[in-house]
Amino acid sequence: MAPERLKLLLRWREIVPKIAEILKEIIPDAEIYLVGSVARGDYDAWSDVDILIVTPRELTRKERIEIRAKLWEEMERRGLPWYFPWELHFVKKGEEGRYPERKRLY
Repeated sequence: MAPERLKLLLRWREIVPKIAEILKEIIPDAEIYLVGSVARGDYDAWSDVDILIVTPRELTRKERIEIRAKLWEEMERRGLPWYFPWELHFVKKGEEGRYPERKRLY
């Protein structure tokens, strides 16, 4: 399992910008960042790609679930591996400082 997962994870530079683009289409007023071990460059085979979504207001649980569902659907529609190891983190504007090592995607 680990070698296949690592192969997929190593494609993050190809896949993550496409995920960010989809997220920007779903939430036009959001800022999208790469955070976590991939942003720091210390990821391993069991890491996932952490994506921070900063919105003007706090999203409800229902809204966050809907965003994830739309993302999966759109990834599948565009031929992206929906099983790519990503995790979304949502914060409202002003709280992004909780993620000091972040790289802006959108």
